[in-house]
Amino acid sequence: MSPMGRCGIVDVDPGQMQVTARNRERRGEHGQQLLDGQLVDPAQRRDVASGQDRPAGLLAKLEVEQEAADPGVVDDDPQEVPSILRAEKGVPEHTVMARPEAGSEAEAQTGLGGEGECVLVDPQLLRVCDQGLRIPKLSSPNPGSAQDVARRDALFLQQGHELGDVDDGNDRRVHPRSLSPLAENDHRLSLSPLVRPEPAPHPTSQALERREGGTAVTDPLTSPGIAALTDLLTPAEIAAVREPPERSSWLPARSYTDPAFYELEKERVFRRSWLCVGRAEQVATPGDYFAIQLFDEPLIIVRDKGGELRALSNVCPHRWMLLVGHDESSSFPFKTGSCGNRSSFQCPFHLWSFDLDGKMLGAPGMEQAEDFDKQDWGLPQFPLELWGGFIFVNLDSEALPLAPQLAPLDPFVEAYELDRLRMVEPLDYECAWNWKISVEAFAESYHHMGLHQNILEEALPAAMSEIEVPSGPFALWWNPTADRSPLPTQFPPPAGLSERELCSAKLVTVFPYTMFFMTPEYTAYLQLIPETPGLHRLRYVPLVHPNIDQHPEPEAFAESVRALLGAVHQQDMDGGKYCWTGAQSRVAPAGRRSHLETQIWQMHNWLLDQLEKP
Repeated sequence: MSPMGRCGIVDVDPGQMQVTARNRERRGEHGQQLLDGQLVDPAQRRDVASGQDRPAGLLAKLEVEQEAADPGVVDDDPQEVPSILRAEKGVPEHTVMARPEAGSEAEAQTGLGGEGECVLVDPQLLRVCDQGLRIPKLSSPNPGSAQDVARRDALFLQQGHELGDVDDGNDRRVHPRSLSPLAENDHRLSLSPLVRPEPAPHPTSQALERREGGTAVTDPLTSPGIAALTDLLTPAEIAAVREPPERSSWLPARSYTDPAFYELEKERVFRRSWLCVGRAEQVATPGDYFAIQLFDEPLIIVRDKGGELRALSNVCPHRWMLLVGHDESSSFPFKTGSCGNRSSFQCPFHLWSFDLDGKMLGAPGMEQAEDFDKQDWGLPQFPLELWGGFIFVNLDSEALPLAPQLAPLDPFVEAYELDRLRMVEPLDYECAWNWKISVEAFAESYHHMGLHQNILEEALPAAMSEIEVPSGPFALWWNPTADRSPLPTQFPPPAGLSERELCSAKLVTVFPYTMFFMTPEYTAYLQLIPETPGLHRLRYVPLVHPNIDQHPEPEAFAESVRALLGAVHQQDMDGGKYCWTGAQSRVAPAGRRSHLETQIWQMHNWLLDQLEKP
């Protein structure tokens, strides 16, 4: 059996539209037999060997046309699967059918001829690839609808009027709201004529930095083709977000729910932005390290023997085994947890070893490998910078430095002495909604009057928030106390705080998703890691006075800070859950903004800027 599973494979000649097919049986949802994706009665099965016709009245019938040869059969050998049509692995079954040529016998029998192309596909079809035409996996702003469609046995695509959110680009996205029911087990979908553009290399690429005896080289990593922003949002939708704040609209709901939009964010935003991964105090002494995974890239954050912080690849270059971060319950001969202190890193698979700066130390058993030079096999490194005691990493070795980008922010935060603060036990959450919902909730005080009316509104009223409009990859704003009196503290506040800072909470979002909540008493930062369109992990980290040990009850004080942050965030958790439910609605509009949401206007426009880059 082919690793693609049971399938009907169709080989299409782009010029003649001639078809060869292999017919396979499977069972429909209600026990009916399917032949090439067609619902048929067992008594009406077509005998391929005898060539007997199927009876009329079926959803569609595939008639193989050839001018000089009998219908071919595609063998199960994956090497013989036609290159023009392939299923990505993991798809158990699919059937693809080309529209019969206009005027052919097949058109007369099926009624499926005409201009353009028609394919009959299982909803799990991922793409039609090598010749440039790609129909991505069914993408829905409503998972419930996608699951409903997935229970159907076939999806019928034909030429028709152009859909509002289907573009003429290389990738075509199918939305269930465009479906109209035909019968219990099929749906009809109209598409504009399909074209076969010339294949083009994907415009984006990344480079990883590898150290060869102290010399940096680059290894290009080209990502698979992804949709462009204009394939996912209409020009009118983009323009509505780009309007001045008082006239602008929110991002459309499908930019939160559509897997294609998330993939574009992952490629153009997350893999190119400076992302906060922790605090310098987590790796305070040489040999200290922790492991983290960012968007399919396993990393080791380590302080090397010379005291320099590094972001190394956590992947052994031999056979890709993770070097550290193995589950403590694993059967490896030695344990390498997700954090600790080491003098070197050794792969548990074949014992290749690496110094803390990434250089290879040893590779046993490689003595007979020709032209094998240890200097060529060090661990790739990623750009790393410190800002205010926070560790930022970028997965793009060609990224612009972080410090100049955040320089306009420095005067806003320097009096808080962020690099001197100490971490206490963080609060970890798994958030089953899109990452932008969490960032947006943090990025405004507008919701204090609603969601936080019993905790924050009285002390930090929403209407009193004061929003700065800087130029840079960040947003910042103040939230003064109701009577503009100083916030209470149990420690002497930093000496450099102004009167305004003593009487306010100050909030910063470094795009795309690192957030800081600063008060004279403590600071908290939120560290996100998106994982899917509808899932991200969030860590809420309290930072307290460096002399917390001098407090009469340091543990009780730290716990009181955690309790307050936890109570506030629990309300945000409830809000995120129900916003996500509402975002699935087919009628969810792109709403308008309050003047108290200008920070999110900044974030949305920054996001569009990144998504529009090649």
